[in-house]
Amino acid sequence: DGRYACRYKNQWFYDTDPEECLRKREQFKADEKRGRIAVYFVSEYAEKWLDRTYPNANPKTYKSVKIHLKTLTNAIGDKPLSDVRPSDIKSIYSGKYKNLSNSYIKAAKQLYCALFDSAVADGLILSNPARDKTAKPHTGTYTGHRTITPQEREWILTLCTDHRAWPVVMAMLYAGIRPQEAKALNIDKDVDFNAETITVRETAHYD
Repeated sequence: DGRYACRYKNQWFYDTDPEECLRKREQFKADEKRGRIAVYFVSEYAEKWLDRTYPNANPKTYKSVKIHLKTLTNAIGDKPLSDVRPSDIKSIYSGKYKNLSNSYIKAAKQLYCALFDSAVADGLILSNPARDKTAKPHTGTYTGHRTITPQEREWILTLCTDHRAWPVVMAMLYAGIRPQEAKALNIDKDVDFNAETITVRETAHYD
């Protein structure tokens, strides 16, 4: 029928790919050696992994992680961990992360690799499908910084002068202060109008 077959004791393993056929046999042998009875599905394992890996995460981080895991489990949650292939992970990237930023795709890859690393460490699978070179995600869209155009600079200088944020925008534009640093500025302590200096002591962060 066009498939390859290999055998271990009285158990036969079939697949259209000879390497995958052998992998199934090795996975079975490893499971037998450990005496594993329970089969862990991706959705079941991911839920428990999330709770024990991020017990004290702030709401923003937890929400971000949960979104990525939801994307994973919606696609392959009904599969046993041992049945997940690099092509499954690759399909998730190409289908669910299309036209998204590099940083967002990178966050997903780090999360998926960590999840399956944990499954390897727990002895549930032999190798991490998310780390296989064939599962490598595509390059996302670039969303880095750019220099503002002369027209944009002119708009800021002429049309925004009556906005309450105009002074801090000028500080960011001409002193190179980052937005999070600007949010943490103390006008009385950090800005010396006589010496015309701004001292950056702190930065704001999400909590």
